[in-house]
Amino acid sequence: MRILILDTSPIRRGAQVFGYELAEQLKTLGHEIARVYLFLPKEKESLFLGEEDLSLGYQENSFLEKIPTFQLGLLKSLKGKVDDFQPEIILCNGSKTLKYGAWLKLFHGLKEAKLVGRFIDDAIFWNPGGVKKWVYSFWINQFDGFVCVSQNSLQAFKKHYDFKKPSSIIHRVFDPKKFENAPSRAEARKSLGLKDRDEVLLF
Repeated sequence: MRILILDTSPIRRGAQVFGYELAEQLKTLGHEIARVYLFLPKEKESLFLGEEDLSLGYQENSFLEKIPTFQLGLLKSLKGKVDDFQPEIILCNGSKTLKYGAWLKLFHGLKEAKLVGRFIDDAIFWNPGGVKKWVYSFWINQFDGFVCVSQNSLQAFKKHYDFKKPSSIIHRVFDPKKFENAPSRAEARKSLGLKDRDEVLLF
């Protein structure tokens, strides 16, 4: 199966790292995967771009993101990648990928591809109401299906956006093998300049 994963920018943050690792695991199962990043990274450190990956390189803070809510050049570039790759599934990894997935379907049809979105948080907290809720409801209901990271997230999402198409839960996961060569506690503390009794908070 050919799967295109659409993400915001190739930065080392939770959602993007998840998308990257999901793609790597899907490849081991024999699927053909490509990743497309919409925007330039805001940070110096970025994720590795593979042979099938593409960063469209647009500016996320463009005024066009507010009016008319999309950049036409970006949308055309994205359509070109879809035409070249011919995906069977387009997975939009949250944030602004949701609106670009919706506009792509509205403008270009996507007859051969199913549009699936991934929602990672509480819809009501981030989008309590008003015009923004109405606009996102319109975009989200262009999708063929959605996955959320928890039961609470899924229930809030479906109720808030009145989403009645197929939806499911896929919890956040990580591959424990990535920690096989992790340094010992003492080595890690030393490399970070921490004393043995210094408190460390992870979140």
